[in-house]
Amino acid sequence: MGGKKRLLDQDEIERVRKLAEIGCTQDEIAYVLGIAENTFRARLVDQPEVLEAYKTGQAHLKLKLRSLQIAAAEKGNSAMLIWLGKQLLGQSDKTTVENIEIAKPAGDLEERIQRYAEVFARAAELANRGSHESGSRGDGS
Repeated sequence: MGGKKRLLDQDEIERVRKLAEIGCTQDEIAYVLGIAENTFRARLVDQPEVLEAYKTGQAHLKLKLRSLQIAAAEKGNSAMLIWLGKQLLGQSDKTTVENIEIAKPAGDLEERIQRYAEVFARAAELANRGSHESGSRGDGS
């Protein structure tokens, strides 16, 4: 069964680093190198320089992505600012709900409409007050 182990040469190890740097999976790297996935996984274990190249490539990819994300946030990309705030600063979206008395059904349709209008007006007032307290202008900005 077991033939001679196929070790990766220096050029292949450098390819591993470059492929990991662009986000290739282990299976994709094995395919590009022309070896079985199991063989590649075995080389990660028994050839420390292959594992080091793989980890280095992944680290470079993460550094590049983080740098691009920070640059996008610095340019005012609000979605990126929000996402980075959540990821790095532990920020989250929180919704505060206050108790609102729900109108009980009245016998008369006009009375019910009036009561619902009052409830909705109160809810809008509370929502508007909450958006002013958080610094929002209420216009989606």
